[in-house]
Amino acid sequence: MRGKLLLTCLVWLTAAGTAWPQAVGHADKPAADESPVADQPEAARQIVTQANAFRRGEKLAEFRPSEPLQKAAEGFAQFMARTGKYGHTADDQQPRDRAAKQGYDTCIVAENIGLQFSSDRLTAIALATEFVEGWKSSKNHRANLLDPDLTELGVAVAQSEKTGKYYAVQLFGRPRSESIRVEIENRADVLVKYKLGEQTFELDKQTVRIHELCRADKFAFELPTADDAERTVVEQVKATAKLLIERADGQLTVARASEP
Repeated sequence: MRGKLLLTCLVWLTAAGTAWPQAVGHADKPAADESPVADQPEAARQIVTQANAFRRGEKLAEFRPSEPLQKAAEGFAQFMARTGKYGHTADDQQPRDRAAKQGYDTCIVAENIGLQFSSDRLTAIALATEFVEGWKSSKNHRANLLDPDLTELGVAVAQSEKTGKYYAVQLFGRPRSESIRVEIENRADVLVKYKLGEQTFELDKQTVRIHELCRADKFAFELPTADDAERTVVEQVKATAKLLIERADGQLTVARASEP
């Protein structure tokens, strides 16, 4: 008889970020002598393989391995297996804190975790598939797997010697070195306002401002017109770029000076 699968996920941005946990299902408490046997490091490798295959199928780039994220995932999976505590803050730390302690310079950190028990003798592939299929079928876990702004991954699986339960950790990230640098230069003769998310900015004439973004985003420029009204120009930025606010034929425009 196979126990049910318990999964949770968490996403963290940097300082001003937000988080949302999601739990699915319940875990049966097994007897200690019912533990199945599987190769835990191989199960972790299979999780990476299946996660990247899922990404490829959705036309997304594969996750790259990250040593800091891998070490953080391993440490947390082993902690949960050793203590029986389960949850994103089971060790009284956040995922981003565990990553930072391993030297990860965070732009974004996200985490999927899972808890599984089966009285069947699982192979590494079967164990990995149970976790991955569970994550794929859950909205928030699936969103982490298919988040185009996440680029790196560390995965670990650990088994409790006391209960036989398997604990899996997927720790996703985007390092600060991959932040999107957006330079905005106001070459016009008037102050210009623009919005980025919920924030409003003012950029004085002949002034430059630089934004470092962790995710692709939209800039909505409110450009004054000749009749004292305003028109909104929206620029979607997915990669490092320089935006120029200029006056051409009496009208303000937003142009891209460069984009990789």
